[in-house]
Amino acid sequence: MIIIFIGLTMYIVGLVCKCLRDDYKQFPNLFVGYKTKYAMKDKETWDEANSYIYKPCTFSFIVSVAAILGNKFLNIKLQDTVYYILIFGIIFGPIILTEIHLRRFNKNKK
Repeated sequence: MIIIFIGLTMYIVGLVCKCLRDDYKQFPNLFVGYKTKYAMKDKETWDEANSYIYKPCTFSFIVSVAAILGNKFLNIKLQDTVYYILIFGIIFGPIILTEIHLRRFNKNKK
């Protein structure tokens, strides 16, 4: 059950980063947004990071729902190590994918 909660939390984080970044005119926004060294390089990169992170967060939510449905209806039992790897991927996967995307985005921008 914790997997669905973590997946839903990641989906909400992605949704907040995508939707609420335009409500504030200040760069970087003090309250809402994806804040890492690469994301806060300039306003264009920050906008790209906040709009992109929604996609991997949505994917992590779908993976968490699929894991719960597979466990519940298909009687797929996850071992503890697989369960922890899945949780790690759901939490850190969107961050890693967004950082990779930002490095490519900054490289192509030059």
